[in-house]
Amino acid sequence: MIDTFPSGGKTPRSFAIDPSGKFLLSAGQDSDNIAGFTIDTKTGRLTATGDSVEVGAPVCIVFARAQ
Repeated sequence: MIDTFPSGGKTPRSFAIDPSGKFLLSAGQDSDNIAGFTIDTKTGRLTATGDSVEVGAPVCIVFARAQ
């Protein structure tokens, strides 16, 4: 089933799923934020975490391995 879900920001520019597959981050280019969501691993449904970080005009989200 395909569904839609609010991105947590204005003009969603990028999103990324963390390596564990449990979280999704969404970048709002015109709201200058990155919003967090949890992913239900059984259904794929998103739930907003309520967490958001201010970032100036985010364009791309990439998860990098810690060194």
